[in-house]
Amino acid sequence: MKIVFLTCGPRGAGKSTYCENILKRQSDLVIISRDKILVELFGETELSPYGGGHYHAIDIMWERMNEYLFKDNSIKIILDCWNGFPEERKNIISRLKKAGADKVLALVFTTPLEKVIQWFDIKTRDKFNGKEMNESRSRQDYALFNKLAVNIEKEGFDKIVYINPLQIILI
Repeated sequence: MKIVFLTCGPRGAGKSTYCENILKRQSDLVIISRDKILVELFGETELSPYGGGHYHAIDIMWERMNEYLFKDNSIKIILDCWNGFPEERKNIISRLKKAGADKVLALVFTTPLEKVIQWFDIKTRDKFNGKEMNESRSRQDYALFNKLAVNIEKEGFDKIVYINPLQIILI
């Protein structure tokens, strides 16, 4: 069976770190990360929205996803990519199913807001204008994601798993 887990949560919720930690415990998983592809290509994830780098990374992400889904009849893949809007998630689910995924599960991160603020500040301290700006961005992202994900169970996932990354839950 081909199973794809899609990470869902605001920036700073610990999605990528969780994926790396779970990979250490479940080596049968494959992780495809948009951010890792951006770093491979450009050395960072914060790119100009006008340069096309994000689109190029997404193209490579889908190429890798298709390769894994095509070559292996029994695989578990974590797709760690931006999907903040319901329509984006629905499009990803549809594309994964067309590429051969048997099941698409959501890993919805329920990280407490204060931990998101802390982690986002550590991650972006040198990129933005101070702690207050980081906290404001974290609060805004957190609120927006939770508002837009209020009906995530109606978006077409085969299953939804709620993850608190402060606890390791094997998937």
